[in-house]
Amino acid sequence: MNDTNGATAANAVQSYEAQRLGRLRFARQAGFQFDGDRDVYRVAGYVPEGGLEFSHYNGRYERDAIAGRIVDMPAQATWREPPTVSEPDMDPEQPTEFVEQFKALCDRVHLWHRLERTDRLAGIGRYGVLVIGQAGSATLGDELRPMSGPDDVLYLSSFHEGHATVEDWETDTGSERFGLPTLYEVDLSSGVTGFPDAKVGVHWSRVIHVAEDLLSDEVFGRPRLKRVHNLLQDMEKVSAATGEAFWQLADRILQLSLDKDATAGEEDLKRVVRRRRGALSRSPALHRATGWRALMAGREPPDRAARSTCT
Repeated sequence: MNDTNGATAANAVQSYEAQRLGRLRFARQAGFQFDGDRDVYRVAGYVPEGGLEFSHYNGRYERDAIAGRIVDMPAQATWREPPTVSEPDMDPEQPTEFVEQFKALCDRVHLWHRLERTDRLAGIGRYGVLVIGQAGSATLGDELRPMSGPDDVLYLSSFHEGHATVEDWETDTGSERFGLPTLYEVDLSSGVTGFPDAKVGVHWSRVIHVAEDLLSDEVFGRPRLKRVHNLLQDMEKVSAATGEAFWQLADRILQLSLDKDATAGEEDLKRVVRRRRGALSRSPALHRATGWRALMAGREPPDRAARSTCT
């Protein structure tokens, strides 16, 4: 690349970064009202716009049933019925050699299952990748060689954004791949405990990059949980508050009274408390020997008929 092309590429990258930062500054205004005097996101405990990271989405996906369904359902519905592969004028009862070999490849590397998993992983963050393992390749960092047959495909491995980061980009404005990744760093362990920690560079030709709902570029899509993240937090707060409120009402206050002639000491008090914690009965307990009287008071049990419902 000559100096002129290098300067042009550098200017293009700088322009792209300036636009991206400008969009980010604009996005950070989400949640502000009254000329910035009220920050609704901060008051409600939401993650500030621009602050959501892959770890937020992955945490929701792993532990929130509704979030998991939002991510999984589109992929599972799409790949529930695998596509049918055929050739023009082919008799369905007599598949061609190409179709037979393709079917054998699908069965051997579990193609449709891998595509469904990659679809789900791509929905957690901004993208997912499917890495192609090739027979006879010394390293994944090398460009994928032309294949002579289906047996050259050794395996397919799926990774989400957290385990496959973009390490290098095509910055040559004269290339048809301008603005696209040229190298990924992939954690082959995928976070599996006990598997050797192996982060390797993977050439772009070995990667099928999956991203949906693209808008400003061809690499980073919109995570499926981004637009509903605040609502998921709201539901979590309501659910947690309901359980906590029930417990606070069900767990009555232990009230102790002391007779005027009591001779109890600190150990006697601790013994009374221990007895009350382990007692199934809610009736008052009179400890005549020490002069302590313990009873549960101050709260009414929750009304089971007054349960909250979500519509």
